[in-house]
Amino acid sequence: MSLFSLVMAAAAATTPAPAADAATLAAIEATCLDYIDGQLEGDPARVSRALHPDLAKRAVVGDTPYERLGLRRMSKDELVELTRQGVLKTPKEQWNRSCRVLDVTAETAAIWLLCAALFRNAADATPR
Repeated sequence: MSLFSLVMAAAAATTPAPAADAATLAAIEATCLDYIDGQLEGDPARVSRALHPDLAKRAVVGDTPYERLGLRRMSKDELVELTRQGVLKTPKEQWNRSCRVLDVTAETAAIWLLCAALFRNAADATPR
């Protein structure tokens, strides 16, 4: 590989991706709000619409008899069922939530979702 090719490859790898257009950002934010508002409303259709069919959600649960820093695993179907049960249902005046798009690539978006109600209700949503 020539020095020129190496420099061009390095430049391409460090060049930021073009910014997402307004319609894409709006769609991403709408999906984020479907996810969180659906849980807080107890609306399984909204949550289902926001999730990938192969969702593999993980949460660290700490030490278990079988593993150090064990993981709680949850599929889309499990999360939708918890929503159907109303596990995180919260009165609207207590939501205090926001979604912020951090980064967008060709097929992935990074979102920062803040919701005080999730922290209050998280213990209730953990199956025992």
